[in-house]
Amino acid sequence: MSATQGQECQMRGYAVVSAAKYLPELLGAVEAQRVINGFSPDTRRTVTAAKPAEWVPVSALSEVTRVVAAHANGDEDRARETLVACGRYMAHEASNTFLRLFLKLVSAQMLCKKVPELWARDFTGGKLEVLDLTENKVIYRTTDMERSFDHFPCTITGFVTFGLTTIGKTIENYKIHDWSLSRPCVSGASIELTWA
Repeated sequence: MSATQGQECQMRGYAVVSAAKYLPELLGAVEAQRVINGFSPDTRRTVTAAKPAEWVPVSALSEVTRVVAAHANGDEDRARETLVACGRYMAHEASNTFLRLFLKLVSAQMLCKKVPELWARDFTGGKLEVLDLTENKVIYRTTDMERSFDHFPCTITGFVTFGLTTIGKTIENYKIHDWSLSRPCVSGASIELTWA
């Protein structure tokens, strides 16, 4: 399936479901359920019943990430950290399925190089490209991700940091450029990760 002009991009259901599973850890079970009950009907159905490989609207994940970001009460640094943690949680959940074998077989450079292919496998729109890759650093750029991709640069960062730490690397630093609470996703945002 591919996105066509005027249609919302789609993504695999596992990412939305796993992001929603992060909400009780962040908010507590009662508040998380209250928040989920307040989601749009489509997103509520997605987070409670979507199958891992099912195509669901990208906007469903954005509803979840907006809640995660709002939990920081306007503190941008805290929001960034919480969104990155959400991305790590999503990757941890995925590592119980398709990602487990993949992470056993790759080096850090191969993992970083393959992330855009994983994106293309699981999303019908938006692009993630490697701008630079060295022995201990990667820079990604997002493109075509303005509409419905709120806070994805942060969750992508969490996903990649989980992969790197799982294969034994220590994250030294990460920077997310052209992301803010007021501009949650701008096409051309970039992510820089360094590790040891």
